[in-house]
Amino acid sequence: IKTLIAHLEGIDSTNFEISGFVVYKTIFGRVKFDYSRKKRIVSPVPPKIRIIKVERKSFSFKEKLLKADATIEITNKGKMINLQLIRVHYDLRVKNTLRSVGEVKKVIVIKPGSTVTFVLPMDIKVYHPVKTAVLIKLDKDRLEYTLHLTGIIKENISDDSFTSPVEVFSSGTMELKK
Repeated sequence: IKTLIAHLEGIDSTNFEISGFVVYKTIFGRVKFDYSRKKRIVSPVPPKIRIIKVERKSFSFKEKLLKADATIEITNKGKMINLQLIRVHYDLRVKNTLRSVGEVKKVIVIKPGSTVTFVLPMDIKVYHPVKTAVLIKLDKDRLEYTLHLTGIIKENISDDSFTSPVEVFSSGTMELKK
C-alpha cells in the first residue's frame, strides 16, 4: 500500500472505470449487452506552502511598533487545476515581547505548475518596549519567532470549485535591529 500511495503522490488526475453487462431473456433467446466506460477524474494536488524568511524593516520606540516582512512561497505542482489562496490569517509571536495578528485582504492566484512568492507586511505590537530596547542595545536581539498561517485554498476544477482549509507553522530566528 505504501508503494501505491508513493506512486500516486503528486498525480493530479485518476481514471475511473466501470464495466458490466445486461442480459435480456426473450422468447427468441437470450441476449447479453456488455458495456464499459472509462472516465478521467481530476483530483487536486495539495500545494506546498513554505515561509522563506521573516525580516525586520523598522522599529518605532515611540509608537511601540515593529514593522516586518514575511516572504512566503506557494508551489502548485498540479498540472490541471488553478488554485486561489483566500482569507489568510496570520499570528506571529516573537518570544514573549512581540505579537502580530492580521489578515491578508488580497486573493493570491497560483496557476498550474507554477510557484508564487509574495511578501506579507506585518505591524508587530511591542509589549515591552524598554526590554526590547535593552535587547537591541546589548546586541541580544536575535529572538526566536513562531508564525502560524491559516487560510482557505480554493481549487477551480472546470466549472466546479472546491475549498479546503490550510494551516502552516513556521519558526526561526529574527533580528530586531540590523
